[in-house]
Amino acid sequence: MSYSDEELLNALRGLADQLGRPPTTTDMNERGEYSVGPYYERFGSWQQARAEAGVDSSELRGSGVSDDALLKEIRRLAEELDRVPSKQEMADKGNFSVSPYYEHFGSWRAAQEEAGFESNDPEVEASDDELLDEIRRLADELGRKPTADEMNEQGRHWRSTYQDHFGSWSLALEEAGFDPNPASEKITKEDVVAEIRRVADQLEKEPTYAEMNAHGGISASTCARRFESWSDARDAALGED
Repeated sequence: MSYSDEELLNALRGLADQLGRPPTTTDMNERGEYSVGPYYERFGSWQQARAEAGVDSSELRGSGVSDDALLKEIRRLAEELDRVPSKQEMADKGNFSVSPYYEHFGSWRAAQEEAGFESNDPEVEASDDELLDEIRRLADELGRKPTADEMNEQGRHWRSTYQDHFGSWSLALEEAGFDPNPASEKITKEDVVAEIRRVADQLEKEPTYAEMNAHGGISASTCARRFESWSDARDAALGED
């Protein structure tokens, strides 16, 4: 069965209204009109789908959230899982993304320890070989080389760790045996801004992640790599001056 982007987003908005908060992947699978699968296929990640639906609230991003609220959410999720949650589990099942934990505590490891748990953060003492093996594992899972955003969303390590170890995500891909697509590396921020604006003019609205992939000459993931995220790229191109 085929669903339009708007049908998926409306279902997400409806569940958010019902819950009174941004839904997690567990919420959507258990109580939503659709499973989370189509959202990953159309929008690239669960967080991006929530952003496109307009339910990725400032609370979710961490603005105005206290340290205590963030730590309580780690403890709540730990009780639900019966173990210390990973950053991916927080992103998928928690009421906050991982970003505010980095903003408030400096790292996921520090947040876990502040919550009273012994860290299970795989970033600690990760070797180059372990980091490269994780790229290959995620590539096998996706059926293609992963983007840096996909490593953040679905992998066991943070993209900044790859930058620290290898200098850049592209160099890490090369070390893992993948072609980082040198042609895309030549694309500048100015190129991205111009292409997003062109697609927006064509569609007569702000393009979604999926629409950029469908109509753009530059993929949404490449736009995201130039500006850290797809939302940042779109804001740079279409935000108010």
